[in-house]
Amino acid sequence: MTQSEARGHYYQLHKLLVGDVAAAAISATFVTPAIVIIDRAVVEKVASHQPFLRTLWSHTKFAVTRPRRFVFSRPFGILWTLYASTFTAANTSETVVKYWKPAAAGAVTFVATVLVNTPLGIWKDLQFARIYGGSRANETLNSKVPVVQHSAKKAITSRVPVGGLSRAPVAVFLLRDSLTLYGAFGA
Repeated sequence: MTQSEARGHYYQLHKLLVGDVAAAAISATFVTPAIVIIDRAVVEKVASHQPFLRTLWSHTKFAVTRPRRFVFSRPFGILWTLYASTFTAANTSETVVKYWKPAAAGAVTFVATVLVNTPLGIWKDLQFARIYGGSRANETLNSKVPVVQHSAKKAITSRVPVGGLSRAPVAVFLLRDSLTLYGAFGA
């Protein structure tokens, strides 16, 4: 391979990687709103025993009627960071590995994605525990995001009851995770 051919290959790889990062950011932007709404509704369901569909509707309505406040909220930013990073890891690792060793692309992409997604997922959970779990955080959050009933504020600040979720929230979580994996690996 001549020096000019090597530069051409590097330039082509560079363009592909920029496209991978852009695609990851766009995908995260489309996926994040639904995940924010679902996560908040499930947290309220578990913590306050509010009807799941009512809380889901309440937060969907908030996102539609106050999009700027919703998109620039801390939960949105946290989840967008998680998914944009995960999608970037999947896209770029696949591109780089396919460029040099196509046979290993699936395994390397999976490992890279897990290495990025797992610590960021734990970070997300810790941040959400602070946002949704602390009384001071709930006062701030509840002043911005409607809660279905005012008794939910007290229930969220107390200890979360042990007892499991009903089928609807679990099914929605599974759907959410399936969409996320599809966005990272299937698209």
